[in-house]
Amino acid sequence: MGRAAALQFAGEGAQVLLADRDKEAVVGQMVGFFGGVAVLVHTSGITDLMSGPADTDDAEWRRVLEVNRTAPLLPTRAVLPHMPAEEHGVTLFAASEAGVRGGAADVARTTAEHGVRGLVKSLAVMYRRAREPGERRHHRHRSAGRRGPRAHGPGVLPPCLGLSGRAADPDEQAAVMLFLASEDACRINGVVLPVDNRAVGGLTWSPWS
Repeated sequence: MGRAAALQFAGEGAQVLLADRDKEAVVGQMVGFFGGVAVLVHTSGITDLMSGPADTDDAEWRRVLEVNRTAPLLPTRAVLPHMPAEEHGVTLFAASEAGVRGGAADVARTTAEHGVRGLVKSLAVMYRRAREPGERRHHRHRSAGRRGPRAHGPGVLPPCLGLSGRAADPDEQAAVMLFLASEDACRINGVVLPVDNRAVGGLTWSPWS
């Protein structure tokens, strides 16, 4: 998704810098090279072992929260002083459907992404420049084959996922990011915008009903 977003922003004439790790350190170089930051896009994230609260150990909890909840704050904090005047800078956070619901599994990821939703709301009040498009589809791809020995999710998620249509691909997600960063979206602020082909609605169905 990060690659797709970079290509689409660059295609519209934006100067783009990609960073995977040590994002705070990169901010200084970026400001020195570009003179400022107009748009900050977060697309990175990991998932847990699809475990429920009783089966999530401390190490997995800390690992997921560090990447999915703490990591988005660090470059945001570094970039804010270098963004344009109020209402002109934009911060975008890609997330998964876990940020707008509870789930049958992946409690660490769900908790982390609800935390990012809070960050979006806080930025919207303080700076009027945060939006969150989701779902971050590559969560599922990165977690393929990684399940805890008592993972709860694999047994209950497939019927729910079957209720939703085709997941949005990275280019479709990136197109929404491009819109949210545009002047056409200048009055859209602090929103969590599902780009999920009704997946969130489908996942509210209960296999026990």
